[in-house]
Amino acid sequence: HPMMQQFMLPETGEIASMFAVNGGAGEVDLIDAELDPAIGALPASLQTKHFDWSGIHRHAHTAIIGATGDGKTTLATWLASQLQGDRLVADIHYAKGDWQGLTVMGAGRNFDEIAHMMQASLDEMDRRYQARLQGQRDFNNITLIIEEIGSIAEDPTSADICKEFLPKTLREARKIGIKLILLGHGLEVE
Repeated sequence: HPMMQQFMLPETGEIASMFAVNGGAGEVDLIDAELDPAIGALPASLQTKHFDWSGIHRHAHTAIIGATGDGKTTLATWLASQLQGDRLVADIHYAKGDWQGLTVMGAGRNFDEIAHMMQASLDEMDRRYQARLQGQRDFNNITLIIEEIGSIAEDPTSADICKEFLPKTLREARKIGIKLILLGHGLEVE
């Protein structure tokens, strides 16, 4: 059964969201609550059931899980359009027209480019925490959308940095304005 689950990250107490997506042919089934009109209308392909989107800005990170064709990318693209700040996509299967004008890295299975993006993100986290130490509290939001996280985590080129990047980002990034949206086919995003 499709589901949205909120869970607490044990290390930080942050609240994260997980959306289980299914339906096929671009149909997405989301359970719970009603759509908040202040967030904006979902694309027609996502309107089978509604979810209270008003809390998405408060969540540290989001995972979207579903089978091929279930609408994970469509949902992530819409979520990205609702979030403020810079948005960067890592997508090894990118095709022209995907991600509606967002910056995409890793196209053509370029795992090395994704590994560099992950390292640059860790470096930015370090820079921001040094600025926070000096009193800075407000940072430009950055949303990192990572498609096919399971493949990226398993590829020899990106596996090592991914093992460092994911736990550090999940545990530490929210306070400095960095958010993850992870897309995968199953438990690999947990």
